[in-house]
Amino acid sequence: MGLLQLDLSATAKTPVPDVLAVQAERLRLAGAGFKAAVEDTAGRWPALDGLYDTPQKHLVLAAMKKPASQAVVLDQGTSSAAAALEDFAESVRLLRKARESLQTDIAAAEAELVDLLGEPSSGQQFQDSLVRYQWNLQDRANALARDYEEARQACVAALALIGRASADVPSFYSGAAIDLQSHDAERLHRQATSPGATLEDVQRYYDFLAGMSAGRYAEFAADYPESAVYPPRLGIPAEDQARFWNGLAAEQREALAVHLPAVVGNTEGVPYSLRAAANAAVLALVLKPAWRATPEQRQAYKNIQAALAQPNSKRPEGRGLISFDPGEPPLAAVAIGNMDTAENITINVSGMGSSTTDMEGAVWAANSIYQQQMRFADSHAVVAWIGYDAPDMPPSAEVLFSDKAQTGGNKLATVIDGVYNTRTADVPRVSVTAHSYGTTTAAFALSQTSHTVDTAVFFGSAGIDEQAARTAADLNAREVLATQGDADFVAPGGIFGSRFGDQRVSPSTESWGAEVFSAEAQTLGGQDLKANGGHSLQGMDEGAGIMETELGRGYLDSGTASLWQIAAASTGNSHLLETSAQSATDARIEAAARRAADIYYAPGRAVDGMQSAGSGLVDRLQAVQDTAADSIQAGAGIAADVLQERFLPDIGPYEHPLGPVADRLQRGADAGFDEVQRRVNEGIDLSQTIFDTVVDANQKAADDYFKEQWRMLEFKAGELVRRFGTD
Repeated sequence: MGLLQLDLSATAKTPVPDVLAVQAERLRLAGAGFKAAVEDTAGRWPALDGLYDTPQKHLVLAAMKKPASQAVVLDQGTSSAAAALEDFAESVRLLRKARESLQTDIAAAEAELVDLLGEPSSGQQFQDSLVRYQWNLQDRANALARDYEEARQACVAALALIGRASADVPSFYSGAAIDLQSHDAERLHRQATSPGATLEDVQRYYDFLAGMSAGRYAEFAADYPESAVYPPRLGIPAEDQARFWNGLAAEQREALAVHLPAVVGNTEGVPYSLRAAANAAVLALVLKPAWRATPEQRQAYKNIQAALAQPNSKRPEGRGLISFDPGEPPLAAVAIGNMDTAENITINVSGMGSSTTDMEGAVWAANSIYQQQMRFADSHAVVAWIGYDAPDMPPSAEVLFSDKAQTGGNKLATVIDGVYNTRTADVPRVSVTAHSYGTTTAAFALSQTSHTVDTAVFFGSAGIDEQAARTAADLNAREVLATQGDADFVAPGGIFGSRFGDQRVSPSTESWGAEVFSAEAQTLGGQDLKANGGHSLQGMDEGAGIMETELGRGYLDSGTASLWQIAAASTGNSHLLETSAQSATDARIEAAARRAADIYYAPGRAVDGMQSAGSGLVDRLQAVQDTAADSIQAGAGIAADVLQERFLPDIGPYEHPLGPVADRLQRGADAGFDEVQRRVNEGIDLSQTIFDTVVDANQKAADDYFKEQWRMLEFKAGELVRRFGTD
């Protein structure tokens, strides 16, 4: 994968133009040949006139007139169809050339970006180029996709206008027009599985499938094999999915399971045993060498297969692949236990860095919870859910933002509601357990479910976005519990780092309102249990550092206090836990936030101090000048009045003749003082404006510099890890 993240999938599988052109010519020749043959027969038919003489002779002699006229109509239809195919072939030919040109430009852009990335002084130029190429090239790719779909739709529309020339003979298709049902189903499937699909697109696809007969599913899958493998990645509400399934006839359900297993395997409301069987069929198909897939996809398929094969040593009830999307990236959910009969169901949500390339790890985590739950429940199932594209591990900054949690939360909400819409007759107890960024995702899910789960348990949380829930009471959960180990420094770092992205809060803070339990060493149920040793689910390191987890002391390692309490809470036994209002970790988060704020905002605060001091100095200078000017002006006025009274007294009832002259002189002096004061004030204001402008520019430059350095550091670190590995 290059620096540019471009989607050209819509034009990746276009038909071969030369093949279309050849078939169009064959169709035209066939129509013309049929017409010529019928006309030749019709020309010979009148010869029967001298050999055939009966009362119905006129009917026999006129019998070929109708076929002859119908042959002309058929010839016109085949010619129109050939022309439509030729136009489509030409459009595809031009589109393929444009796509090749686009791919050449993409390669050139990638090369330029790689060169810029290697130059330390080209940070801003690199970022500008990256954004420009990403937008411009993707716009060109989208335009090609639109052009292809328009050309395809024009061809389909032209073909749909061609009617049957005769109803006198049977045909293998039904109706008065050429049957294009498979074409419509293919179009709707492409729309429903495209990156920009909407809920309306998915609903239209489901509605169309519901209207097809059972026999047409096989024809659709044969014409368009992708429909049997790829389900819509966006899920309509669970109740609508269940309504679709429940509205099908028995023969439709059976045919869907055989020919379109991707639909059955990923539709809420379908019994989980049927879903597991359908998804197993899809997995077997994509594991075949002939199936086109990237190396990363093949690794995921094999890892999912391995995860399903792992034995459950204590209670071998089997594992089922209850959802599977083999697209990019592959997504899956594996259930341990019988989802159709379990009285207690737990959905465990994985966090940052999780993917189906390590499905075995996710299933290990679910199995740890499953095994520990055996202490508290007899009939239970646990789901390892990797149904969303989780953010990458640091140094990627994806975990600082909530966009992937929102997308994943939408899907998880459908999965949770799906349990209730599938088990309508015997609703089980439902819990959601989540780790790391999975807690962020679960919060978004539980803020929008139609049903209220019994328990939500968050451990090692990357934080809760207030857009999902300002407090625990905002979640559709009867009880919410949280824990964070004292040795887990990664989770607080993620919460603190979210200040530079989408700010989140710890669910173990007192103000958020969850019931907080300790992950430290303690005795529970007569067992001496170990303390948490870091952020990971499974501890793999001896003498673990800050970013590592001590061997055997991950959140879900056997014998830890955290696993015991997670299993107890998720089976309705939270009363066995000793809870408090807040964890000790939150004090470290607040202290780290204060220290980071001091470091990050120090340049800006220094500039603010300079600006404040400068503004104060200018204000004091202006105040002193105003006071002095007022004093001088007032003194001059008093002096003028005294001099006028002493030396220019009024004479009886008459004003001294020089009095008006003195008044005019005084008014002129006042005006002069006012003008001088105005000019001085303007000078001071101008100086202050210049000072403020300089200071503001320095402050903006300081802020921009530190933010720019942060972004470039993250990007370059990510590129180094991607190119050279993490060892």
